[in-house]
Amino acid sequence: MHTLHIYPTEVKTLNSLEREFPGQIFIGRYLQDRCAVVDYYALLTFPMIALAPGEWIADAKLHMNCVGTCGAQRQINVCIGQSGACTPVRGRGVYAWDVAGALEGGVPVTLYAYAQVSGNCCALRRFGAFPSGRPPVLVITVGQEDDNIVDIIEEYTATDTISHTAWIENMSLKTSGFFVENRGIGTVRITTEVSPDGILSASDAGPILIEGGQTNYIAPLRASRFVRAAFLSVGGTPEPILIWFQGTR
Repeated sequence: MHTLHIYPTEVKTLNSLEREFPGQIFIGRYLQDRCAVVDYYALLTFPMIALAPGEWIADAKLHMNCVGTCGAQRQINVCIGQSGACTPVRGRGVYAWDVAGALEGGVPVTLYAYAQVSGNCCALRRFGAFPSGRPPVLVITVGQEDDNIVDIIEEYTATDTISHTAWIENMSLKTSGFFVENRGIGTVRITTEVSPDGILSASDAGPILIEGGQTNYIAPLRASRFVRAAFLSVGGTPEPILIWFQGTR
């Protein structure tokens, strides 16, 4: 397998007042002039994904960096298209969405990002975009015939709430584990969880504590169809981390 990092060729925000904001990404709801509720959503256009014969999209995540908030005390769910991929976004940091179901090799891709917000409240998130700031990126794992190594690499932000990677199919792998790089300053707590169906879950290996700037490894202890990593900032401050799942068939 190998990984592609694909950046958008165009981003823009539209709102329910039919205004357009090229080169910016605002998602959520804003109370304008204390009376008009305005919803904001974004369109992200990516170039064609070129796949060679015998290759397929094994996994795909959209990463976006939240750089500003309005109504930070309210958590909103930011969703991508009709895939049902929704991620809670409260404060600043890097967030990820599973968009494999929305991608198709050989064609350009436009992803529609919107928010699930209840009530007439201010709950708006601004994400990094061109020309400044950390832009969105599609991280695509491409499968190849006769691959023996599985690599899934994701960036996350550990907070004071336990968060998880996506479930990873583990039954067909001979060995598997998670390399975790703490790119922050504070300590991060890592455990693994196992599941028979991607719904029911049980605690597994760990916890291990990883200091800022350090890397460690944790492997699942129990055989199961699915496995995932759970992570938490011990001090409660947002800590950027990289989680690299690697398995062998």
